Amino acid sequence: MNGRGTDAVLREVVFAVDETSYVGGDVVLFAKRWGEWTHLEAQVRQGLACLHRLTDRGEHLAADDLDAVARDFRYERDLISGQDMEAWLERWTLTLDDWTDYLRRSVLRQTWADQLSEIAVDCSLDQAEIEHCLRVEAICSGRFERWAQDLAGRASAWARARDEGWLCEEAGPDDPAERLACIDRGFQRFCEQVLRPEALRAQVRAHRLDWIRLDYRYAAFPSAQSAREAALCVREDGMTLDEAAAQAKVAPHDALEYLEDIEADLRSYFIGVRPGDLIGPLSHGDDFVLVLVRGKVLPSVEEPETHRRARETLVQQAVHHELSTRVRWRSRITA
Repeated sequence: MNGRGTDAVLREVVFAVDETSYVGGDVVLFAKRWGEWTHLEAQVRQGLACLHRLTDRGEHLAADDLDAVARDFRYERDLISGQDMEAWLERWTLTLDDWTDYLRRSVLRQTWADQLSEIAVDCSLDQAEIEHCLRVEAICSGRFERWAQDLAGRASAWARARDEGWLCEEAGPDDPAERLACIDRGFQRFCEQVLRPEALRAQVRAHRLDWIRLDYRYAAFPSAQSAREAALCVREDGMTLDEAAAQAKVAPHDALEYLEDIEADLRSYFIGVRPGDLIGPLSHGDDFVLVLVRGKVLPSVEEPETHRRARETLVQQAVHHELSTRVRWRSRITA
């Protein structure tokens, strides 16, 4: 992570957990330890190779394409005015060219998504160029902030594990790499304490409706009349949903969804259903939808997918609590 402003980013304190401070270099080490840096470098290589290909061909990006991604980038970060944008670049010690080149790489990766491997293999890149772009990519993509959040969560969980006596070590080593290894061990012990059987069962009970999992096939019809006719064909004439949809010249689709992820005004239709039930027509936007329920799995701590979801939810809630009570953000990142 070299280039203009890099040393400042690596040395600057990003956050503190209790009395222990973490700098940008710790965040980068964390990303490398968990394999995130490898993915970032692959993305940078692909983007640079695309830029080189564009230049070699004497081509240019369409201004409308670049303007669209620039607008999305700024709105997502609430950088509405030119002054807001300039302040953001200054805060991260980036230039306007750094940012523009990042956007160009992003657009080209999307444009040539099905050719990225071939493009990257065929292009020889300068390592210094890659190193500079790694910093820009990490910041502009939001990865650096996400890594900092993840590290802060694990570090605060480690601090809780130490305070509760769940670990043998009382303090972390001075070496950053060794400290990250300690944090991983502490996070594991933290999770073991959080994920007690009674806690998992309570979590599943609390989501006994939300975590109903539905396997269904659906077809969207252009009018209420065509949807009603298709429903009659299925219910009265014994047609399959696929046959009724084909007759109306619409395509059916499959879906696997939790009840909590279904739109709020439609959930009541799914609570009491059984496999084989046909639901609808349901008004959805400009369409009228028929839904054939193929499977329904009630949440249970013994059911693998529910168990995974309960574990993730418990850990996320526990880590969020430690983050909110132990972490102080001191840098460009405001959490």
